[in-house]
This record gives sequence, structure tokens and C-alpha cells, in this order.
Amino acid sequence: MCVRVLVFNTAVLILMSQYAKSLLENNSFGLRQINLSTDLKIVHKIFSDGMRLYSDPLPVTSPLRVMWEQYIPNSIANDLSNIKEVYLNSGGNFWVVYDKKENDCIVGCVGCEPLSKITCELRRMSVSQKARRGGLGSLLVRVVEEFAAENGFKQLILSTGSNMTPARGLYERNGFEMYKYESSESKDMKEAGETFGIVHFRKPITRSSGRWMWSKL
Repeated sequence: MCVRVLVFNTAVLILMSQYAKSLLENNSFGLRQINLSTDLKIVHKIFSDGMRLYSDPLPVTSPLRVMWEQYIPNSIANDLSNIKEVYLNSGGNFWVVYDKKENDCIVGCVGCEPLSKITCELRRMSVSQKARRGGLGSLLVRVVEEFAAENGFKQLILSTGSNMTPARGLYERNGFEMYKYESSESKDMKEAGETFGIVHFRKPITRSSGRWMWSKL
């Protein structure tokens, strides 16, 4: 399945970012469905390390940092420890991307969870720090888009923390629209002068005839 997605994307590279196109052309990265028996601990580490980039710079006493550090193990204990049930058996998928120049070392992951017959959710996208700033994020978004289109979904949604500015920028650059903001500050956060919320994005699914962008309407 993962190989088929990559082949399909190769036919529509003009719709992808130039760096994502070069990644496929030079064939330095590969994509496949997660192997639960060998990949799970690596995926957990990539996700944890990626999330800690947003909490580690904060003061140890920061209520936002405390909340974020609780969120990470909770996420791992929930869907990231039940990938087969949440993603694979539900009609979705979960992929890992690996670096062929580094002994097929896994450097990123992303999941797609069906929520209804027409809506699916992009979840748990994370790229290793050593592989960031190389276009892999946009490539993984595109993989989920193509999977959703091929499986008949009409809308792709996702959510991210308001503190995750680079991630929000990535989704906006890839044509997602923010349609809802949920303020989620605790009493301690407010007293510390911190702000935090959940940012919800959405994007209609497109096929190879064109990539729908909110900014073009």
C-alpha cells in the first residue's frame, strides 16, 4: 500500500513542494506502513522527542510545560500504543518514513484515522530533528491527502497546539484553514500569564487534477 502511494505521488509531483519532489527523485527516503513488531518504540521516541522541543525551552515551573509533559506519555499510552485498533483496523493507516542513506533509520511518522465516511484526521505527524527543514513534513501531509482521496474521504482535519508555531505554519502552507480555536488554559497557566489553545484545521480532499488551496477562493 505504501509503495502504491509513492508511485501515485510521483505522477503528480508538480502539485508538491519542490523539496518533496527532490526527495523522491534522489530516492534517499522511503515510506512504508508501520511494522508494529519492530517500529513501535522508535515511533514513540520520535513523537516524544518532537513534542519535547516545545516544552524543554520553558521554565521547569511553567504550568504549560507541566501540562505538555503529561500530554506526551498520555498520547503514547492511548492511540500510539494501539495503532492497530485506532488506525489500521479502522480503515486508516500509519506510516513511517526512513532514510536509505542511514541504514533505513526511521526519521518520521504520520497516521490517518477515519472519523466518518467522509472525514478523516491526520494525526501524530512527527519528524526527527536531524531530518527537519528538508520538506518531509509536507511530503507526509501529501501522503495522507492522497490516501484520503483514494479511499473516498471528502475532508481532512487535524488539530495542533497553539504553541506549535512551526507546525501551524506547515499546515497553512499546505492549504489548511483554521476553522476553530479552543482556549485551554488552566487556572495555573492564567495565573502565570501563559496562553494555550487547541487549533483545529481542515482541508477538502483533492485528487491529481489539482491541489485545493483556501487562499485561492
